[in-house]
Amino acid sequence: MSISIIKGIKSIQFSLKGGLILMFLGALMGFHWVELTLLDNNDDAPQIKKQVLKEFELQEDILELKEHTETEYDVFGKIVELVEYGQAKNGKSKLKYQTIYKYDASSNKIGTLKYNQDGNLVWSESLTLGEDNQVLRIDYASYEPTHQHSYTLYEYDEHGNKVSTKTYNDKDEQTAEKKRLYNHNGELEIASNWSYVLDGDKLIKKSVSTKHEYDHSGRLVRSEKEIVQARERTKEINKFENGFMRECIVYKNGKLVDHFKHKGRDTSTVYREYKIEPPIPEQDPFMEYDDALRDPFQNIEHEAISTITFKKDELGNIIKKVFREYGKVTYVIYYDYDSFQNLSKKREIDKVTGDTKHELYTYDEFQNILRKETYSNEELIHKKMLTYHYYNR
Repeated sequence: MSISIIKGIKSIQFSLKGGLILMFLGALMGFHWVELTLLDNNDDAPQIKKQVLKEFELQEDILELKEHTETEYDVFGKIVELVEYGQAKNGKSKLKYQTIYKYDASSNKIGTLKYNQDGNLVWSESLTLGEDNQVLRIDYASYEPTHQHSYTLYEYDEHGNKVSTKTYNDKDEQTAEKKRLYNHNGELEIASNWSYVLDGDKLIKKSVSTKHEYDHSGRLVRSEKEIVQARERTKEINKFENGFMRECIVYKNGKLVDHFKHKGRDTSTVYREYKIEPPIPEQDPFMEYDDALRDPFQNIEHEAISTITFKKDELGNIIKKVFREYGKVTYVIYYDYDSFQNLSKKREIDKVTGDTKHELYTYDEFQNILRKETYSNEELIHKKMLTYHYYNR
């Protein structure tokens, strides 16, 4: 499988196979990708009761402890306690914070309490629920350096959509608000927010409002966004056709400052074309496919700036990715898996600089990760270690 980035076009591809989700975001003259490995559900695995995490990072040729947490769960898998440790001068862990999570008899979260190393309460939240377990109010309190209190009120429509969020300080003065209006199809029609933001040393009000219009198929055909901050007012109008942005108009303080409109699309019936015209910068155009197998770029004249080629094993696991810039290989990544299809090793080679990086993974008998080690040019630079305590074990 291969993905090409067309000059001036961003693309998004999702692939779900064997517990691996790959998200690729292409951008002009560069790319960024995020990869998440999700373990398949193991019905025979016991519920985790406690997880201990220690994370080390190379600092001046020494692996120093950067994070140490201990997390406890109830039998339903909800977090009930999080203990955070820092590093003492002797290199050992010392208590920083202890956070307690509270639930009602139906396992709905109703509060959080956070304590410092001296056992003093430094922050808390308390949730008030309605008859249908919707959050109606959250009270926040901080106690360092001085006691401060704020609260937020929530309202919902008859379909359960959150339509109003209002935040107040300890003097019952409103400091922020969010409103949402949905149509009968559950589509967001109007969204408005306002809050106070810092402008230098002054606190000013900033408001953002958005309106959406849809066609009979639920596709967005028009959106209008207005931002007001101090004396500056910006308005942006976007028009869409078949899910694709066709026009953008921007006003600042009532004056037209930008206007972009796509050329008309070729509707010739002599042969089928799949055209994608240059989008407005920073916009994500929708690509139209007639079926899952067709390459949307095959009938488009383009210059491939960057390509990524994938190779999979017989189980569908990605075992190799090759990155190319203008046809030249610049980066290669190899993946190895254990007998349970867990990622066991990841090797990266920069073909331009010659630098290498690899990661090693180990798991326990229930396929929960125990250790992750990261090496740069064969030098250990990062290590993550986890241990687990299970219920009924």
